[in-house]
Amino acid sequence: MIDLVCSLVTWGLLGIFAGFLAYGAAVAAYTLLRFYQGQFAKLASARSKSH
Repeated sequence: MIDLVCSLVTWGLLGIFAGFLAYGAAVAAYTLLRFYQGQFAKLASARSKSH
């Protein structure tokens, strides 16, 4: 019984940790995407102004 509880707690903590990692990665990717979209829009508008 103790082994079962220990394994459940271990897997639960691992799952929470993996969830936080996935969430952090998703937020970082979304932020980078938004940032690059903004930079690309600035570049495109600057390029169209120069012509």
